[in-house]
Amino acid sequence: MFKAALTAVLLLTASPALACSCIYPSGSQGDHVRREFQGAETVFSGYVQSIHYLNVAGRRTRMAKLRVLQVWKGDLQPNTWIDVISDDESDLVGCGYATEPDQALMIYAGGERPYRLASCTLTGPLERATSDIPLLNKLSSRNRSP
Repeated sequence: MFKAALTAVLLLTASPALACSCIYPSGSQGDHVRREFQGAETVFSGYVQSIHYLNVAGRRTRMAKLRVLQVWKGDLQPNTWIDVISDDESDLVGCGYATEPDQALMIYAGGERPYRLASCTLTGPLERATSDIPLLNKLSSRNRSP
């Protein structure tokens, strides 16, 4: 009886779990890169210099200061600095991607600035994306053709 009552109390007082569920379509890595490239507003690599916090839309938001390394799509320029939202998946918005200083990233982003790093994209460590760079170079040259 005590266990049943304790279980009921725990179930009634428990908060809902926040989690991110990503649905990835089938296909090769090249297919995924093409799809992400087409859907992103900007595709670039960047180096995380630091993490700081800002008040954005009335809430404390984790930000990463990045130095842009290379750009395949969008209007960013190499060797410039930008801030991106770097909340983790436990964030109320969900599906965020938290990073730490001294990391190199491949970033597929869209929407308004500051861009939000998202875990349901190919955004992640640059070392994991090095084999995607030749395809990004081809897609980028097609994207810039008149």
